[in-house]
Formats: sequence, structure tokens, C-alpha cells
Amino acid sequence: MAQPRYRHASHRTWSGQTITTSYLPSDHPIWAYRAALREAARQAGLTPLDQPLILSAQFYLPRPKRLLSRRAPDGPIWHTGRPDLSNLIKGLEDALNGTAWMDDSVIVGYGAMGKWYVEKGGQPRTEIQIFLI
Repeated sequence: MAQPRYRHASHRTWSGQTITTSYLPSDHPIWAYRAALREAARQAGLTPLDQPLILSAQFYLPRPKRLLSRRAPDGPIWHTGRPDLSNLIKGLEDALNGTAWMDDSVIVGYGAMGKWYVEKGGQPRTEIQIFLI
């Protein structure tokens, strides 16, 4: 799940000031994705790290019907459309704040990153590796 753009709303206070707030809608699917990542991290026994680390991640997205024919390869296929890889990474980093690392500022580098269509019959997933420096 890619990190969505924040929405903005402006309103006036009783004193006439205009205040702008930024928010993500409470019914956006990013919230379920974040909860699933946090739960998987807890089940894996991760505790929040507060030291420099390198993050590596592979995103396996659902395969469209056009790639389910007999002629299409059985294994993973590079995903070249939307969402952007950078937005997928940002969503992952924000989701694991306080669960896998104290803050995503401790990520000092990236290992292999990629986005794929899942193999035939496979489940969409995110595979993550964390390397301590």
C-alpha cells in the first residue's frame, strides 16, 4: 500500500483566524496496511531499534488478469506502473515507526528495493530485511 497524499482542510476560528489541518481519511486502506505490518513485526519478535540500520524491501502486488494467461511467465514480473516505489517505501517506513525502529530517521541507507507482480497463484505481500550497522 503506497503512502497517500495528505488532504487539507481550512476552517476559521471564533477569533477569525484561518487554520489549515492536514489529515488522512480514517477509512483509507493505508490504516489497515499499517496495522497488518505492525502486527507482523510484533509476531516476528521485533523490538524498536534506535541505531543506524539499512532497510531492504520487496513489494509483491496483485497480478492483473492480463498477466494470468498461459503465455505469461509463472514467476514474479517487474511492476512498472503505479504506485511508485518511493511511495511504497514511505508507507512502510511510517507504518513501522515505534515497532521495528524508534523513528524512521535511523534508516541510513537502503539495500535492494523492488516492486513486482506476484507469481501465479501467489499472495500479495511485503518482504522486509533490516540490517544493523
